Amino acid sequence: MTTPAVGGASVILDAIRAGDRDAALAGIAALDEGQRRQLAPQILRLYGELSGLHAKAEREATYACVLVVATASELVRAGVFLHHDEVLLPAVAAVRPLWLDEASLRKLVDSNKLGMRVLAALVEAGLCPAPTSDWTLEPLIEQLGRKGAIPLADVLRQQGLAESGLLYRLFEIEGGPQSSFAASDKYRSEQTTWAVALAELAASGELERARLLDASLDALARDYPAFRAGWFARFTIAWHRAPTSAPPAFPPTSASSAARFRRRWPSPPRSSRA
Repeated sequence: MTTPAVGGASVILDAIRAGDRDAALAGIAALDEGQRRQLAPQILRLYGELSGLHAKAEREATYACVLVVATASELVRAGVFLHHDEVLLPAVAAVRPLWLDEASLRKLVDSNKLGMRVLAALVEAGLCPAPTSDWTLEPLIEQLGRKGAIPLADVLRQQGLAESGLLYRLFEIEGGPQSSFAASDKYRSEQTTWAVALAELAASGELERARLLDASLDALARDYPAFRAGWFARFTIAWHRAPTSAPPAFPPTSASSAARFRRRWPSPPRSSRA
């Protein structure tokens, strides 16, 4: 492990005390991981001294720097809460911290230092991969794309979620009062709803239409509460518009899915917006 040059460390600490966040982060970015770890105790001490007692610029500089040099365990011990503000995302983009792996994120969430809104923002910004454990999937249903700046389908593409197989797993989760497809889509604009995003990815071939249909039919078989089950029913039906005198059309590769669909709806269902 290489010890940071005394001049380099003092320059960084002086920049923090002066409230020069950009200069401090630039100095940290120039260090290798071992040097950052050597510097971490000093910045953690400085965080304890400056947080809450000094000017905003000094607090923000200290906060930004402690985020990028500390481990998850150190952040928890120091009582550092990861806020969804103008400091966190630029700091993490400038210097990737050690707590972006799934185990560290879980530690921060379990310790109430990291909220799911922040986790979703990190994923959307491409600063960390989408966690794949069940403990994160429910909240991501609620949080991903909720700002509506770009269509949800594009968010899912940018994060590689359409290719990962993770989206099919979302159909296995009932969700809570706010973290279900039904609850999430109720208050979103059309292009940021899960129904529209998933249908678009299936139509483009980025998701397997038959596999998605099977996942939706599986969800309907789990006896979810009516409000949540209704989303899966509308989602499934909306794909298969057909004249009332003819059965819904399915591609040849989804014959099994078609059979399951027709068993559930022997008569062609009336389409509705998912």
